[in-house]
Amino acid sequence: AEEFVGGESCTVTDPSGQFINRVLTVEAGDPNLDVVCFASCEPCAVGIDENIVNNVSIYPNPSSGNFNLNISNVNTASVDVEITDVSGKVILSNAYNTNNGSVNESINIANVDDGVYIVRVNGGQSIVKRIVISNK
Repeated sequence: AEEFVGGESCTVTDPSGQFINRVLTVEAGDPNLDVVCFASCEPCAVGIDENIVNNVSIYPNPSSGNFNLNISNVNTASVDVEITDVSGKVILSNAYNTNNGSVNESINIANVDDGVYIVRVNGGQSIVKRIVISNK
């Protein structure tokens, strides 16, 4: 159940003061309901911010296991990077400081088998990229 303290713009409190519920005043015409976060009156972000996704680059791709990870326009002090194989096994997990709002790291996972690996970057938002490792 959602819990509100009372007095929010999207709630009403019963006369006894015991129950606080969401409220919607229906006016003439078709109602337009915005998406709001659970237990909040504020809109939720939905979808993927394509601009943020474009701020993460991995190269070369395909790679022999040594590749560069570049992240720009970061608004957090650090980002967490996790690389997994397609079964979910963690190959690498590390936190990187964001110097001047960016990360430029050389990563080495050359000891893994050839295949596709998932690179997850979490720095306020989660971004997922793929890298192909081929030692041939």
